[in-house]
Amino acid sequence: EDLEKSFTEEQKETFEKLPEKIQDFLKANNIKINYDPNYKNGSGGPASYFSEDKSIITSSLDDNVLLREVIHAVQDAMGSLDGMPHSAEEFQEKALGDLADYFDSFIKGNEGWGYTLDFGDANTSWSEFVENCFDNDGNFDRDAFKEGIMDFFDIFQDAHSNVSGYNDSLEDNYNWHWDEFFDLLGL
Repeated sequence: EDLEKSFTEEQKETFEKLPEKIQDFLKANNIKINYDPNYKNGSGGPASYFSEDKSIITSSLDDNVLLREVIHAVQDAMGSLDGMPHSAEEFQEKALGDLADYFDSFIKGNEGWGYTLDFGDANTSWSEFVENCFDNDGNFDRDAFKEGIMDFFDIFQDAHSNVSGYNDSLEDNYNWHWDEFFDLLGL
């Protein structure tokens, strides 16, 4: 409750659009959310998560922008936001954010959804993969996602070969915690 006391009405509306378990996670872990309409992170993005003080700063009132930084906060709580490998952390954040965005668009009946995982020539394959992980009723197939997601990891690294930290090697037995994330996202 303390988290929401400092919110403006617009910020509260954004917070309330997040999945309920994500809202609970933020409250239980005392993750602070700071809104600064002028904020830009080092790469020009609208938001950042800071593990040192467990806070998110955002210039956006878009719930998916906030959710993507919450994914980093969850990675931190799970012990997997350690920069090893950084490419996995960013890949997972973008993949889960895209899933949540598609699911949200599906539920609201929106035709289009925006993906942030950039695969260059493979963008169509990625959007088809995400869409095919859901049936016509909006039910998410966790197993289909887990069976196919790693086909895109190398493509992600290749498409971002010029981005520092996006090409590091994946640790053996890296724990993606997919099911825990799906539970938090309500998938």
